[in-house]
Amino acid sequence: MANITERQTKSGVAYRIRVSAGYDDNYTQIMRSMTYKPKPGMSQRQIKAEVNRQAVLFEEKVR
Repeated sequence: MANITERQTKSGVAYRIRVSAGYDDNYTQIMRSMTYKPKPGMSQRQIKAEVNRQAVLFEEKVR
């Protein structure tokens, strides 16, 4: 399951999406992350839907 965090940046709002990629030999969790920046003019509902869609796509890519 992806962890989505809203972050304030100089250029506006960005979303960090973090996904677990399993464990290494030392039983340490391997985390992968990406940043999604919404396009200007998107409504809050559109942003939320797109962030969730990007999270699912990224999770599939990592696995």
